[in-house]
Amino acid sequence: MRMIPSQPHDTQSGAEKRVFDQLRAAFERSDRKGWFAMHSLNLPCHAYKRFGEIDFLVCGPEGLFVLEVKGGGVLCRDGVWETTNRFGHTERLKESPFRQAESALHGLRKKLPPLLASRFAIGYGVIAPDRTGFPVSAEWDDAQLADARDFRAFEPWLLALIDYWRKKDGHNRIADPSALRELQQLLRPDFEAVISLYSTAQDVESRIDRRPDAFA
Repeated sequence: MRMIPSQPHDTQSGAEKRVFDQLRAAFERSDRKGWFAMHSLNLPCHAYKRFGEIDFLVCGPEGLFVLEVKGGGVLCRDGVWETTNRFGHTERLKESPFRQAESALHGLRKKLPPLLASRFAIGYGVIAPDRTGFPVSAEWDDAQLADARDFRAFEPWLLALIDYWRKKDGHNRIADPSALRELQQLLRPDFEAVISLYSTAQDVESRIDRRPDAFA
């Protein structure tokens, strides 16, 4: 799978780096071409945060999917989620990883033109690559969670996640290459902002004015 950017984007998270590598190795077969994934996508339009960030956004002919990554230890007690990193630091989450992914997905959808959004199935998943032992819960379906065992068979899990959301949404369309190009350009565009003629003219006039013999 093509990664955008081609290397992990400014992260100290070992879990995100491992997910990056798994995504890059996924979907190499000829019938899975056209897929790309974006790491650390900024999200200025969020349901209740001033800004947000999507750990990974996976996009292809069969849909677009937000992936939330939680490395290290994961604990939930009385509905409150906590994560513990490799240094033993524990962080209490304001919401579950599933709610994080879902709210990020809704924020992203608001940024997409309705006609473009309608061409893609959408969904989300949570990846906890370091832990097993998650219980069955009414708050998520098994297909939405990749634990350490699923992470070792990452591509089959990702295929199952895509199939889960396509069936859940009743979405049977396949986006064509032009829609994927439009989506990529909208989400993380390639561009070069050139210096305007006005700024160039202003710079020339300024340099002329600074010459001591300009009007001699």
